[in-house]
Amino acid sequence: MGLRYSIIVSLFSIIACGSTLYAQDQKDTGSYRYTVNAGDNLKSIAEDFGNSGYWKKIYEANANKIDASHIIYTGQTLTIPDEIVSNRDSSVVENSDSLKNTRRIPAENKSQKNRADKKLSEFREAFEKVVAQEQQAEVHQKKASSDRGSTISINGMVLDETRSKMGIDFYNIFYRHWESPPGAGNFMITISEQPTPSRGTMITISIDNEKVFQNRLQPKYAYTEKVARYAVGVCYRTLLRQRSTSNSLSGY
Repeated sequence: MGLRYSIIVSLFSIIACGSTLYAQDQKDTGSYRYTVNAGDNLKSIAEDFGNSGYWKKIYEANANKIDASHIIYTGQTLTIPDEIVSNRDSSVVENSDSLKNTRRIPAENKSQKNRADKKLSEFREAFEKVVAQEQQAEVHQKKASSDRGSTISINGMVLDETRSKMGIDFYNIFYRHWESPPGAGNFMITISEQPTPSRGTMITISIDNEKVFQNRLQPKYAYTEKVARYAVGVCYRTLLRQRSTSNSLSGY
């Protein structure tokens, strides 16, 4: 009887011990293992599981692997407590993309913000450049208008019938250097142009509808200035001759 009882007790002990080992194996097998990647730390790993505050529990679960400095190494295997894994899984069910993008979104937002700031800076620079050009053009236009007004009221009328950039440059240079001869009286100078394909543009100047000057411009500002200043001299001398002729006729 005693031997039989001992055998039964031993069998129960073996069964109980086996059950405990099996349960322990199941627990160890079921625990989540995390392999440390480059750049990881306890807080970043905790953030991956939904809350940076989990780092303390992760540390406690791996106290035998991590020293007091909390330093972990690439390739190191850490045990993640079941509670943290369960919370992570619940969060994933509610929003499958939230954890995946948790650490990526700030970097993407920063990159997008940098690109947006760069585009805004380029737009502002281009806009300011356009505004400056418009202001400069407006100043030149006002000056030209003022010069034309003075010419009309004091020295007669000077008409602008140019269209191209070369023609407009010629006209502006002419006005900048033009001064009516004393006693010239009323007159009308007309500056017109006739485009000639592949050969520039033909400038014609008439005084009181009589052609006094004609020249083909070239796409060179220095040449345009030279021709315009020469045309001023031609018109000045023409008006002087007209005044002299008028005075001679009035003497008869």
